[in-house]
Amino acid sequence: ALRHSLQDRLSKSSSGKNRDEIYLKLRTSTAPPLKLIDLPGLDQRIMDESMISDYAERNDAVLLVIVPAAQAPEIASSRALRLAKEYDGEGTRTIGIISKIDQAASEQKALAAVQALLLNQGPPKTADIPWVALIGQSVSIASAQSGSENSLETAWRAEFETLKSILTGAPQSKLGRIALVDALAQQIRKRMKVRLPNLLSGLQGKSQIVQDELVRLGEQMVQSAEGTRAIALELCREFEDRFLQHITTGEGSGWKIVASFEGNFPNRIKQLPIDRHFDINNVKRIVLEADGYQPYLISPEKGLRSLIKGVLELAKEPARLCVDEVHRVLIDIVSAAANATPGLGRYPPFKR
Repeated sequence: ALRHSLQDRLSKSSSGKNRDEIYLKLRTSTAPPLKLIDLPGLDQRIMDESMISDYAERNDAVLLVIVPAAQAPEIASSRALRLAKEYDGEGTRTIGIISKIDQAASEQKALAAVQALLLNQGPPKTADIPWVALIGQSVSIASAQSGSENSLETAWRAEFETLKSILTGAPQSKLGRIALVDALAQQIRKRMKVRLPNLLSGLQGKSQIVQDELVRLGEQMVQSAEGTRAIALELCREFEDRFLQHITTGEGSGWKIVASFEGNFPNRIKQLPIDRHFDINNVKRIVLEADGYQPYLISPEKGLRSLIKGVLELAKEPARLCVDEVHRVLIDIVSAAANATPGLGRYPPFKR
């Protein structure tokens, strides 16, 4: 009823060259936002090809070539197919639809041509296009008006069974509107794979423009005291993340810190003359000298303190060497973390 109403309203200007468009929007949360453009039958009427090119030449448009089953034997001369090959020579965004199979059920020649297309055995120009078969639209709509909640699903299932009984030798995966939905989904995925690198490249370019603009705005902020503090704090956070990454994961020179404490430092400690220092005769000598040769003392604290001080003096040089090693490693890590902090590259004073 809606279609007939719109046709009646536009019948006065219907000359085959009218470019007036009819928009019908359907919104759903379970499907992507797609636009369907239904052009008049190209094989039945004269139509301005410039109007066709306005839609067909778009790279993101999927072309649906609809051919009635009765015309399948002459598919090679189809104007719709010719135009589709003109705008999509590789067939990467074209789907062939053979409609009204039920109306050609008694025409063996037409059915043979349809099955050849579905088996990818048709004319050469049809070989790289996926084909699906449908029954008449009016029949499908009528079967869907049963009033039940699953009427559409029931209609599609009935359509599939009808097609299976007519096209007995055709692949079942190419029969019915479910097959059409699958074919559309595959073509859309193919187009997304083709377009995605270009889209990502464009986004990266825009991202760089935005980053450059933010840098420009950031440099303007630094002219004020508040801006300087804000930038400094942000850079400190960025630098801290990079620095801790080196320390905690051992990335870069971070492993050298652990090597200093677990390798070089213990080895130097082991080389100290600790055994000689704690020899009983040496201990007696140190205690006697520290307490002024007073053997009657019960607790020679001065001697013990002197003994411990001597050990610490022995360990001072290995400890100093370990500190120097770690200091040099930390300087390298700070330099590497600063170079890996993008913000510091834009503000050399902060980096220094």
